[in-house]
Amino acid sequence: MTKFESILNQMYEENLELFKIFEDLHNDPNIDTSSFGFQKLGEQILGIINQYENLLCEKSDRSGKGKFTGSLSEKFWGKIREKYPLIDAVGMLPA
Repeated sequence: MTKFESILNQMYEENLELFKIFEDLHNDPNIDTSSFGFQKLGEQILGIINQYENLLCEKSDRSGKGKFTGSLSEKFWGKIREKYPLIDAVGMLPA
């Protein structure tokens, strides 16, 4: 298992209940991504994701492999977007 997959699994395991609620909401075929509930929960999820992304990249920076952090971050977010394609709708409210 790669480092980013390990951090990703750790993130899901340590926040299992919150991600389960978000997954149920995210997978609802009638979801309105501009709804308050989706946006509020999505903000919490993004906060958690950013914490673990920082953890992942920080470990690489400290080990002298800072030039690879961009690639790690892209892979990390790629896996998240595979599971939650609507994650990019968080914070994107209609005018």
